[in-house]
Amino acid sequence: KKSKSLKAKIPASQRVLRSHKDLELAENLLHISMPVEKPKEEDLLDRIDRLEKEIQDLKGALKNMERAKGKRILQSEKEEG
Repeated sequence: KKSKSLKAKIPASQRVLRSHKDLELAENLLHISMPVEKPKEEDLLDRIDRLEKEIQDLKGALKNMERAKGKRILQSEKEEG
């Protein structure tokens, strides 16, 4: 019963704020105590491969867009002339 009376004295907004601060503190302590895992070389190489493929795909898409734009310009010039 003591815990209930104690909670009643602290407004709900303050309780939420305190629990949030406690959570933040716990997360910070967790980060400090956990060693930072270095990514594995294979994982990084896979990621590089995926990104390089994505870059090629985007370059291809850009070329297609430029080609389409060029065709539209030629089309409009023909219509004007």
